Amino acid sequence: MYTLFRKLCDLARPDPANRWAALIAASLYGVHPAIAETVNYVIQRGDLYSTLGVIAALVVYVSMPQWRKSGLYLVPVALALLSKPPALVFR
Repeated sequence: MYTLFRKLCDLARPDPANRWAALIAASLYGVHPAIAETVNYVIQRGDLYSTLGVIAALVVYVSMPQWRKSGLYLVPVALALLSKPPALVFR
């Protein structure tokens, strides 16, 4: 999440303070109560893997535009789909 927020902030307006904004945004995402429900149950680990795959694909899509033609940015989504079907939301 930090990498995604940092990249988006730098694309919008390059500034050295973007690293702090990205860190705060990623921290707020990490401590949000909706995330705690998923982490509490070991059986719901698939939700975490699915979300990780979608976020990783989004980071690759934003960071490496040269991979868009070949579709390599979809590899993390394919791996996320192995853990839980809601990862198809990336489509």
